[in-house]
Parts: sequence; C-alpha cells; structure tokens
Amino acid sequence: MDSGDHPPIVPGDDPTPAPEPEPEPTPTPEPTPDPTPDPTPTPGPKPVSIIEQIILYLRKALLYLIEYIKMEKQKMIHIMTQIGVLILFLVICVGGGAITGIINAENFGDESEWYRNLIKPSWNPPSWLFGPVWSTLYALMAIAAFLIWRVTGFLKKPLPLAVFWTQLIFNFAWVFIFGMAHELGWALIEMVALFFLLCATIILFYPVNRTAAGLLLPYLAWIVFATALNFSLWRLNPVAATVAATGAPQVVDVLESIEL
Repeated sequence: MDSGDHPPIVPGDDPTPAPEPEPEPTPTPEPTPDPTPDPTPTPGPKPVSIIEQIILYLRKALLYLIEYIKMEKQKMIHIMTQIGVLILFLVICVGGGAITGIINAENFGDESEWYRNLIKPSWNPPSWLFGPVWSTLYALMAIAAFLIWRVTGFLKKPLPLAVFWTQLIFNFAWVFIFGMAHELGWALIEMVALFFLLCATIILFYPVNRTAAGLLLPYLAWIVFATALNFSLWRLNPVAATVAATGAPQVVDVLESIEL
C-alpha cells in the first residue's frame, strides 16, 4: 500500500467535497425615466362654444321657471281654496238667513197681520231694521268661522266649528218657531238655548283666534236684545198663538187679560 499517494482517512471526515455557495443574484436596476417629454400632448377639455353656453343658460332658466310655476301653482291652489271656503261660509250664513227670511216674510213685519196685531213694547225696533242687522251679523259669523277654519280645518279640531254650526241651526229654527208656528214661549226657550250655545262658541273661538271671537260679540249683544224682546212679546201676548188677523178688539181682550 502506498501511503504517500492518499492522505489517511480520519474517522468522521466526509470524503465528498462541500459544494461551493451560489452567488447572490444581482438586483436588476430600475429603468430610468426618459427625461425627453412625450411629443404628443394629452387632449384637454373641449372648449364650449357660445351657442352651447346659451343653450345651457336657457336650460337652467327653463328649470327655474318650472320650479317657480310649481310653487306659484301651490300658492294659487291654497289661495283659491281659502276663497272657496269663505264663499261657502257666506252662502251658508248669509244665504241661509235670507232663505229663512223669505220663507217667513208673511209672518214678520208690516206685511203680517198677525205680527201687526201683537202688543209690542215701546222700545220695539222698526221692522225695516231687522233685515240689515241680521245680514251684517250673518256676514260677521261667516268671517269668524272662516278664521277658525284657517287654523283648525274641518277635522283637525272640529269642536269649535261644530258648536258654531249648531248655534246657527238654532238661529234659523227660531224664525220658524216664532214666525210660522206663532209659539212665543217656545221661541223664548229656544232663544235662551241659542244664547248659551253662542257663549260656548265664543269661548271655544277665543283660544284659536281672538279676532274671530271678537267678531261674534255684536251678534251676542243682539241675541241678548232679541231675547229680552221675545220675553216682552211673550208677556204682553199670552195667547199670541190664537191671535188671528182680526183687528184691535182681540188685542183689547189681551190687554184686559194682562190687567187681570
């Protein structure tokens, strides 16, 4: 054995040579941007011509006009609704009073023999005064009810107007009880009920609209006067329901019965 050619093998040594380490990859350098500008410029916004600007302005103006018309239309609808309700209330109050007056025209005033033969107090107003007074009061009633309606509507808070319409029905009914039925006593009772209904109406109107409540005060004063007049006629004519158009002798009998 030639020991000089090969080194002795030491136990534990690996005779296989160790692999050489792989070289680290060389980083690729980032490309340097070309400082030379792109000869093709980026297209900007297209310039707007004068015609296109005019069209744009006209379009905006048209849209504004449409919105304005819508707003004005709503205002007009609101105004027309209020005018319609006011006319409705005037027709009911003034027109209703006129109709009851026409129906009972023969039972009141100088044209009625029954009314002429009634014994009247010295402070009884002339017959021609009742028409203008009641027409004015009915108009004030309609305006007052309209002012309340503007706040409460028909259903939002119906109690004030419900009491108002109730007293108006009593108002119209009194004309038929007194004039057509010749029931002075029942007419007096109905007038007292009307007085309390009117007071309740004013009380209910006051928190909603003070002006509306104030418009009913002349009506209240007239009802007080009319109640006193109705009471006086009832006392002076206890048999008024049987007083026919027979002239003064029957009136004298009524005076005698009162003295007794």
